[in-house]
Amino acid sequence: MARSDQHPRPPGDHVPHLVTAVARRPLRGHVPGNQGDPEPLRDLLAHAHPDDACQRAALNYSAYWVGEIPYRQCDDSFMPAPLADWHGSVLLRHLVLRLNPTHPSIDLNIHNISALLAVRRGLTLDNPAQGRMLLERSTRILDSDRICPQSRQELTSIVYSLRADGITSTRTDR
Repeated sequence: MARSDQHPRPPGDHVPHLVTAVARRPLRGHVPGNQGDPEPLRDLLAHAHPDDACQRAALNYSAYWVGEIPYRQCDDSFMPAPLADWHGSVLLRHLVLRLNPTHPSIDLNIHNISALLAVRRGLTLDNPAQGRMLLERSTRILDSDRICPQSRQELTSIVYSLRADGITSTRTDR
């Protein structure tokens, strides 16, 4: 695998190396966000997941990190694998609880929720209370000016999908 100070290898025969490097990049992009500068993380999100294999690797890594994948992994080879071994409810809960406009990784959290719901379409129907919480927090964030245009677009799509699935907010102002 490429060292962190090198660029990842190009796609092709080296996809596992690329997805490993890309999936780990948010950890480096996250630090400036904690220091008040969201732009490095936003730039990373705009360019970090160029294809489905990279997005799948990032989701597998996140699922493993939050404990959704219960067995220990000895290396990164699980990351580009199909998303068949985990449900997504633990990861969704983790991300929804961090859906706050002042969270330093708000854009990353929105992106990961969008990606997760794209591959696990029924997650919010499996847990309507979680879906309502996601809808309420999403509409609150859309009313703020704390997210980038990409996140606004992803969050708008999430809200639209939730409402299309019949999930409604318990709030009276929306």
